[in-house]
Amino acid sequence: MHRTALITGASAGIGESFARALAERNVDLVLTARRLSRLESLADQLRQEHGVTVHVLACDLSDAAAPTQLKAFTDQLDVSIGLLINNAGYGLTQTYLARDWQEHAAFMQVMMGSVAELCHLYLPTMRDQQWGRVINVASLAGFMPGTRGHTQYAAVKAWMIKFSESLSLELMDQGVHVTASCPGFTYSEFHDVTGTS
Repeated sequence: MHRTALITGASAGIGESFARALAERNVDLVLTARRLSRLESLADQLRQEHGVTVHVLACDLSDAAAPTQLKAFTDQLDVSIGLLINNAGYGLTQTYLARDWQEHAAFMQVMMGSVAELCHLYLPTMRDQQWGRVINVASLAGFMPGTRGHTQYAAVKAWMIKFSESLSLELMDQGVHVTASCPGFTYSEFHDVTGTS
């Protein structure tokens, strides 16, 4: 069965790198991020360079409806998502109380809520087909002591690691592998956005 990879946060940084690496391996793609023009530009380039099929959908994962919109989109395309890469993410600078609660709530929706829901939406088919791969892009920050500022970042990455480990144990005998990728400091547009470059 031909399978397709779904990558969140695919318009830049690690997500874009995943897209390029998979396209080189002749894997078809569904790419999502907030910036449609960036997604379309990347998709055109990957189609021309590697001859793969690339679909794009602009969506904001801070919206609680976004995961079901993504699933509806891939269902409409009638593609089998065999590889899910939960890469979308960002950091909140300043201390915890310096930010409005809505900013924290949106952050947790992107970093945890959407990850958990996308896994819940796509894992049943992987399990039924006895094949699937999930990569949740966490961070070495998930293993490190807390710091002043960026209060939630390490916390959500620690959650992502434990979530991935638990899912892996639940599904390991059903042909589905779940991995938490834990990069160290990797310079990307992420650091330009947070002002830590």
